[in-house]
Formats: sequence, structure tokens, C-alpha cells
Amino acid sequence: PLQITERGLTGSFLFDFCFLFGCCFFLMEIGLSSKNAFFNNLDNIQFLKSDWFQELDTKQFDLIISNPPYVDSTDPGFKNGEIQYEPRLALDGGHSGLDAYHQIIPTALNHLNYGATIILEHAFNQGEHIRQYLQENGYISISTILDYSGHERVTMAGHGVTMGRDQVRTRLIQLPDNITRS
Repeated sequence: PLQITERGLTGSFLFDFCFLFGCCFFLMEIGLSSKNAFFNNLDNIQFLKSDWFQELDTKQFDLIISNPPYVDSTDPGFKNGEIQYEPRLALDGGHSGLDAYHQIIPTALNHLNYGATIILEHAFNQGEHIRQYLQENGYISISTILDYSGHERVTMAGHGVTMGRDQVRTRLIQLPDNITRS
């Protein structure tokens, strides 16, 4: 699910000039995220229980970031207890771990403004499929970022405008003139 948890809330301090919208299928996560936002005096975040984009109606965004479930449902870690720190529903991405991407990628186009970007975290062995699926759905400027171990981990793509990885990175860290870093 599209989640803003503690890690996401940390990022919201950098984006205090933006309005953030966090949605998640789990009410418990929404409660935790809302509590974290309250205790950190963040009033630029709204939370909604939604199964992906189902409850978002016609809302449009400049940036969609998602870390959906991407573990293959047949992964032996589910059986031998190796994968135990998160609820299975939060990790189990179905066959090949790609079920969520087949819902998010085509539907996100209806919620991205022209010139907007989608950023998707994924398993190290899913980048090629996700890039291909993004391209098949009309996304452009598709690129993948490697993690510190050199594995493909995050793929981003644009909607209606050519924007490379460096431009997206710059866009994400630029602050308006009236905002300063502390």
C-alpha cells in the first residue's frame, strides 16, 4: 500500500511546502502514521484508507511514491519464518511478487498530473519487468536506481514529459526560496 510511516514522515519535513497524501489499506498503519504526524506537528498530510487508488476519486498528484508488497508468494522465507517482521499481507506480492505493480502502474496514470513522476520500490530481480510494464503503459523517461549493494531497487518514470533521474532527484531536493534547511 502507499504508506507514509515514520520513514515517510521524516521525509515530510523536507517537503513542508507540499501537501502530502498517504493512503494505506491497513487502518492500524493509518493510525500510526496519523499519530506520528500529530506528534511531529505536521499538518500538511492527509491519510485515507484505500486499496491503492480505489478511494482517491479524481485526485491528481505531481509525485507518487510506492513501496508495495513485492515478495513472491512462494518465497520459502514465508514458510521457514525468515520473513517475520511484517504482516504477510504487507509483503506478499502474489505470483512473482508483481501483482501490486499490475494494479498501480496503469491506474496511476489517471492520478498523475502532466509532467508528474512515479517512483516504485521493488525487489532486486523485478526491475526489468517493471520498466517494460511502465513502457507498455505509456510512461516515459524510465530509469532504475541501484541500492548500495549494486542491485536494482527503485524505478521511476514520467508522465507526459521527459525527465531523467538527475532532474527528478534535483526536483525532489529543491526548496523554494522562502524555505531554509536547518
